[in-house]
Amino acid sequence: MTSQTIPTGEFISFNERETFELGSRIGEGLSGGEILLLNGPLGAGKTVLVKGIAHSLGLDEEDVTSPSFTLVNPHQGRLLLYHIDLYRLDEGATAAHAVDWMRSSATKMRW
Repeated sequence: MTSQTIPTGEFISFNERETFELGSRIGEGLSGGEILLLNGPLGAGKTVLVKGIAHSLGLDEEDVTSPSFTLVNPHQGRLLLYHIDLYRLDEGATAAHAVDWMRSSATKMRW
């Protein structure tokens, strides 16, 4: 059995397809318990990246939408994926509390 690794570092994508494919590669390496923090301006492609992650977890990427107004969108696939938007919440304490209830899921937070 081969162990998957999650790509790390700084990546530049030139279109949505490349962003989606990076997300898919990240998702393939998830085993549960990971917390992925994304930071970028509106329209940077954060949700497209999460759609790629969701696809690799066996989810329909069309079901993945930005959680800007709901704050948390849970998606059940190979792993439970929480798509969380912390942009409008107080930093620090909110993120720390959110971590406690996500230990067995793949979690993506954005702010």
